[in-house]
Amino acid sequence: MLDLDNRLLAKIEESLLTYYTAQQYLGFLGEQLQACKDQAIADHLKSYLRQTENLVQVNTRAGEKPVVFPVPKGVVKNTVLAFLLFLMIAMFAAVLLEHWRQRQRRLVPNGGLALAGPDLRPGRQP
Repeated sequence: MLDLDNRLLAKIEESLLTYYTAQQYLGFLGEQLQACKDQAIADHLKSYLRQTENLVQVNTRAGEKPVVFPVPKGVVKNTVLAFLLFLMIAMFAAVLLEHWRQRQRRLVPNGGLALAGPDLRPGRQP
């Protein structure tokens, strides 16, 4: 069993700097399993093979060939222009609203309500 583990480790170490894939390693494990004569070592290798397959499956993304759909430049351009247009309209409305509020404050003395009566607090002239 120790000899098998040393062979597997040697295969991994020699493949570290190459473009060796997990599928190729699984193929190597399958070859080792077929060449194995001892039943205990074969069971150990089958278990290791299943663990490796499960590890590969868990760490593999769902789509093997991801697709990126390009967005036409016209759509992006129109979106940005619409956002800027609505931003300018909102800013213009905010300026108009603030101007209207300041005008209302000038028309109403002391910043109070237009329907309020005279200021009757002590020390104030009516």
